[in-house]
Amino acid sequence: MSTRSHAAPPRRPAPLALLTAAALLTEAVALAVLLWLLAAFVDAQSMSLADLPSTHLALAARAGGVLLAALPALCAFLLLRRRPPGRVARALLVACCLSHGILGAVAIALVSWTAFITLMLPLALLTWTVQTLPSGPTGLRASTEP
Repeated sequence: MSTRSHAAPPRRPAPLALLTAAALLTEAVALAVLLWLLAAFVDAQSMSLADLPSTHLALAARAGGVLLAALPALCAFLLLRRRPPGRVARALLVACCLSHGILGAVAIALVSWTAFITLMLPLALLTWTVQTLPSGPTGLRASTEP
């Protein structure tokens, strides 16, 4: 007789993690599109800022769009994995929470309450998800060994 151990079926992401990942992916796409459009408008202008040509400013806006969209997309990927997040993954999720808080403060100061609320909804979902996720093998459990 063969004594094979049957592996447990892969864990599916929780519905809250799926909702949060969808919100973060939507936000990543929106950020990338917004900054790409901003770059198109800047590129169409014939003005310069401190003797920088508009093509340089457009390139910087496109690069910023890619970088700003990468963090929420990476966090969405981390939430959709089939295993609990470790220390690095949790640190990235907390960094995403922190960036949402900072962007929310900037939005309320410069844009409007609607932009603030739009940024706070994914922040609330992300915070709730981080609080309810189980710890991974290298998670935040306290060691009981001396």
